[in-house]
Amino acid sequence: MAGPEAQSVAQTFSRLIVAGFLSYGASALAVDQAADTAAAPAVTPEVYLAPSQENGQDPGATTGYKVAHGLTVTPRINATETYTDNMFLAPSGQEAAGFITQLMPGINILGQGDRYNLNLDYALQDLIYDNYGWQHTYYNQLNATGNFELVKKTFFVDAGASIRQQPLTPLGPVSVNSANLSGNVINTTTESISPYLVHQFGTFALAQARWTHVNSTFDYGGPSAGAYISGVPGGYGTAGNFSSVANTADVFLANGPDFNNLLWKVDYNNAESAFTGYPTTTISTSTLDLGYLLTPNFKLTSEVGYEHDNFFYFGAQPQGVFWNVGFGWAPSLRTKLEMSIGERFYGRTYSLNFTHRTRMTVWGANYTQSVTTSALQQSLPPSATLDQLLLTQIPDAATRQQVIQQMLAALGPQSSLYG
Repeated sequence: MAGPEAQSVAQTFSRLIVAGFLSYGASALAVDQAADTAAAPAVTPEVYLAPSQENGQDPGATTGYKVAHGLTVTPRINATETYTDNMFLAPSGQEAAGFITQLMPGINILGQGDRYNLNLDYALQDLIYDNYGWQHTYYNQLNATGNFELVKKTFFVDAGASIRQQPLTPLGPVSVNSANLSGNVINTTTESISPYLVHQFGTFALAQARWTHVNSTFDYGGPSAGAYISGVPGGYGTAGNFSSVANTADVFLANGPDFNNLLWKVDYNNAESAFTGYPTTTISTSTLDLGYLLTPNFKLTSEVGYEHDNFFYFGAQPQGVFWNVGFGWAPSLRTKLEMSIGERFYGRTYSLNFTHRTRMTVWGANYTQSVTTSALQQSLPPSATLDQLLLTQIPDAATRQQVIQQMLAALGPQSSLYG
């Protein structure tokens, strides 16, 4: 068995693993609750106030129900009525007007225990079009993550699953919340599993070995392409789907507290990715990092390594020795500046990373040059940028994730812009 069949089996197997770990987290919550019930009287579900609301900072914050020890459930629903004079986002002279009713029930489930964390957010977007017999279009929106410590301080597993909508092409019409029948929306489903081992060699060094597997499926035959509503013009894709698989292995050994001023790290990373029907792309690097603390706030950095890649490139062979040198400066816990200059197979490279936090704002500037693939990019969470922007306003990580999921649900396919 090879090619698409093998890839299909791998995708099915990984989905079962992801579902199993997320179910394991739910089971762990149930076990914890059962233990608590045996030791104490039953607890009536109560309204849970987010930390910001308890402190009186945001009376409008979303409330949830603490239904079990470490488990908070927050249901929600919103309704929107929209009138548009351009249902299909068509060119001038071809517009068609109409009303769009949107019903969007959703639920957020947060679970926190000594050795696991769960965050599941789901919403169903129901779009109803008055000009087309009040027919319904449905979009599922899911973001589920789980972190599990299976062997204390040694073996961990991160798992996740997501369903979201995004534009098929940035060159076509883009609807603000996927309501318009633009024909330029695809459903993206992603499952990921990432087990890793950690070992501390006393105070001498820290070692970690991680493997990450990501399946992504892109379905461009959805109702927004005009497949299920009669009379709707055809979209950018009318049937079928495609998928990608990405596997990344990373092993490193880094200095421990024994090294007061000398910083070092040895790392090997091998990333493979492929879309259905296309060859596998491999990006492989071996790296040695060395740094030295001149003061507690200022360090010199350097890196040397070798890379071997097999992707098609118009230029020099994508392999060979690379290097860079730079510095890092952190005058306070709220300010950090890192800069470097180096060389790779495609020429000179530069990097800049600057962050500064105040009580109400986060300032940042970042510039990097690197090699990646489209399949590998699918594993990046769409909430990464929003998480940084809300760090100052919502310090609590769990509450911040709740707010981010609600924002992304409201954005629809535009949420892909925040990856």
